[in-house]
Amino acid sequence: MNNSSVFHHGYMNAWPRRMIVLLVSGIALGPTEFCRCHAADWPCIRGANHNGVSTESISVWPPTKSWEVDAGEGYSSVAVSDSRVYTMGWVAGQDKVSCFDASTGDLIWSQAYPCGYGGDRRWIGTRSTPTVDGDKVYTFSTDGHLHCFDKVSGQVLWSKTVKIGKKPRWGHAGSPLIEGDKVILNAGDSGVAVYKDTPTHDIAWSSTGEAAYSTPVPFVGEDGKRVVVLFSGTQVVGVNPADGNKVWWRGWEKPTINGVDPVVCGNRIYVSQWDIGSEMLQPGTGALTPVWSTRAVTSHYMTAVTLNGYIYGFSGRQKTDYYQRLYCIRAEVGNRMWEVNTKNTKSGSGEYGYIGLGQLTACKFAGDDVLLIQCAGGTAFEHSGSKYDTKGDILLIDATPSGMTVRGERFSLNAASEQCWWNAPVLSNGRIYCRGDKGALVCLSVSGP
Repeated sequence: MNNSSVFHHGYMNAWPRRMIVLLVSGIALGPTEFCRCHAADWPCIRGANHNGVSTESISVWPPTKSWEVDAGEGYSSVAVSDSRVYTMGWVAGQDKVSCFDASTGDLIWSQAYPCGYGGDRRWIGTRSTPTVDGDKVYTFSTDGHLHCFDKVSGQVLWSKTVKIGKKPRWGHAGSPLIEGDKVILNAGDSGVAVYKDTPTHDIAWSSTGEAAYSTPVPFVGEDGKRVVVLFSGTQVVGVNPADGNKVWWRGWEKPTINGVDPVVCGNRIYVSQWDIGSEMLQPGTGALTPVWSTRAVTSHYMTAVTLNGYIYGFSGRQKTDYYQRLYCIRAEVGNRMWEVNTKNTKSGSGEYGYIGLGQLTACKFAGDDVLLIQCAGGTAFEHSGSKYDTKGDILLIDATPSGMTVRGERFSLNAASEQCWWNAPVLSNGRIYCRGDKGALVCLSVSGP
């Protein structure tokens, strides 16, 4: 595909005619500003700016493997702060929160507490990712256990079980968001906030209804007011972090899974879901109004990134018989720039093979904007008598609206056991961290000598 597909008469060329487009002016989508420093911590899911865009530049490719540890089963990613790596895993009926040395992988501390396996024996383990704030680490379990640890010693400073609203089928998965004096969680249909500094850590505000699997995201409106955006089981909603009152919302009933984090695109919000499709939403007085929408992009659990006015991501479901695509769309009006079939992908130099679904992080390489892709795995694909199974493979592609080009060689983690790599790779301080569902936490070096 190329960028010849243009937006015309309310439809994207060659995209399903069920797509509805409403033009609303005022989107603010300037180029993403990269920090020109060489190193940065990654204190929470999707990084310090909550957008999946790293401030770093990769110096060498392909990477070299530095270390690997077993962190326990699950789908938690990692947080990186002050040369330490924090993650969660499930071991023998307990959640284990671990802190590792970023250079060596040596275990610095770990804490464990009883917890369920996530609600489904097919997908066992932890779901959310630790959040580092100052000298503390916050975690949220599938069963609703909220813990606060001392970042250095691992001491449990306080804990609280949050059982408000209906727990999702696969357990709580959203990571904690620190907003002022509160820890905000995707629990209930409009979230829950817990005071982080009061003696008893009371619930500041809460909501009823069903949560979903995404992480709350901060949003600053044109009026300068801060709003927390949640994709719950019933709606996309922005709430006032002070009192939990709805600022604006749009009903979004989930046929299956609302598992993708909202993506802030200037003064708008992009959401996607497997059964319904994708929408770009404009906050207004009490409502979120669709600017454009399409059923051609349906993301299962793969949160997109926005870069230089374009949205990059994966569409499809984690099964080989579903329509799996890697796409680039123009954020302002929603027209497709390109998409590729990830079951039979062609790079600029010829056929690459099977990518399947994956997660991605934006960064720089050799001065160019690139997407660092972790091939998710979980299934294999047969094509023309050959079997492709790229679980654990990592690759770089150009982040441009002109088309997809694979940069250099792919790197394979070659995990000994059957791992699904459903997390986006984390780039922090010259290292890439990759997390497998059976417990593997792998650190790769991409810094020069």
